[in-house]
Order: sequence, then C-alpha cells, then structure tokens
Amino acid sequence: MKFSVTFLIAFILFNLGLYAQDNCFPSVYLNDPDTTGTNIREVPKGKILWTIKASDDDAGIMMDIIEFKTPWLKIQTVNHPKNIFGWIYSELVAASTRNYSGEEYMLYENANMDSKQVLKFNQEKEVIIIDGVCGWSKVKILNPDKTFVVGWIENEKLCGSVVTYCN
Repeated sequence: MKFSVTFLIAFILFNLGLYAQDNCFPSVYLNDPDTTGTNIREVPKGKILWTIKASDDDAGIMMDIIEFKTPWLKIQTVNHPKNIFGWIYSELVAASTRNYSGEEYMLYENANMDSKQVLKFNQEKEVIIIDGVCGWSKVKILNPDKTFVVGWIENEKLCGSVVTYCN
C-alpha cells in the first residue's frame, strides 16, 4: 500500500496533537500579574521553552488551546512570529465572553445545555479556562464578593483576544 507524504505528515501531526482544531477549543490571552514572566513548558512542570514577559509586546499574543491536562493547557501561539507549542498553567491565561451588547449567557453544571444552569449573566466577563471538551470550556468567573463560580460555557461565546473584540 502506497501513502502520500502529505498524508503521512498529517497523520503524524494529528497523533501528536500538533494541529489546530477549528472551534473545538478556544483561544486565550496572557493574564499573569507576575511581571518577571510566564513560562511555556515542554511538558507540564517540565523544561521551560519560552518566557513571555507582560511588559513585552508578547503580552498581547493569542494562544489556541489544543489539549487539556488539568490544570495545564497545551497551547500554540497564533499571532506571534515564533510558532510556539507548549504547556502553560491554566490560571495564567484568560478569555472573555462575547456578550458585548448585553446578551444573556449561561454557565451550566455540565457541558450541555440540558444540564442545570449555574449562572446567568448579561455583562462581558473575564473567564479562566480550567478544563474542556470539544465545543465547551469549564471556566471560573470571579464574583464581586471575590468568590468563584465554576461552570461550562460554549466556546463560541468566548474571545481569546485581549486587544480587540471577536466577531
């Protein structure tokens, strides 16, 4: 049986997890208050591949999530000259909700709309993504009383850009 080189490369990249998954997992932006830098690692808790410093131009980069190993996210940079793949601690990145015009959004107990609603809100919120399945993210939202609400939201309702609105 004869395979094309393109098929072989695609097969290898797919099995390594080095591919973009359209709408499967969301994009995020850096949300680390530590000005000494945020590390991107080879594996969770492993060798540091790259450090992003909040004061650098790198602070506004978008990263696509391509895999979850709670509490770690495997990411790929989107808008940076270096195409970096690596692992970042999930608490150090964020996304925002897309309800810019006051649309009502819900967090659910499970990753489906038939599950119990945990929270309804109609203002844009910053969320920390802590887990995910294709199409859904498990997020934490900070309440005004400094407690967190945890629930699931559809990825299409999230924006991973810190510098502009998502369409």
